[in-house]
Amino acid sequence: IRGLNDGPFDVLLIESDARMSSEDVVTVRAAMRDNNCVMAGSDWNNLLGPGVNHIRRDNSRWHTNGRIPGVAYIFAGEVEELRHNPEMRFWYADDWITWSAQASGGSILVGGTAVEHTGHVTNGGLPEPIATYAREDLVKFVEHWGGSPHDGGI
Repeated sequence: IRGLNDGPFDVLLIESDARMSSEDVVTVRAAMRDNNCVMAGSDWNNLLGPGVNHIRRDNSRWHTNGRIPGVAYIFAGEVEELRHNPEMRFWYADDWITWSAQASGGSILVGGTAVEHTGHVTNGGLPEPIATYAREDLVKFVEHWGGSPHDGGI
């Protein structure tokens, strides 16, 4: 998402089976920039009311329902630390960039916005080889970060 100038730009990542309204994209993007964060996502679990945001600037313990949705998010493109780790093949790729954002300026979960995820690969468990990728990605994630989002953080 870039204007006609050479200034800061934002990257919208949205999975092919997810939907987010253009109004919510604008709201989430503005909340990120207005609150000096480098990543933002919608409140996909409806934890927050409209106009209520949750900002995280570290990777301390937190509830997984309050995390940035991995199926659709925006990040500040000019921040070099916010690139996907090519070693992460599946489950923890979105968590890696989220934790990088929280360590590099902060993330914001924006209340009153939504993302619809119409499909989910984990219905009935992970098929192979994805299950193996998820286990291997978890090991890499914990080795680097010292904990995982699914054990409450570090």
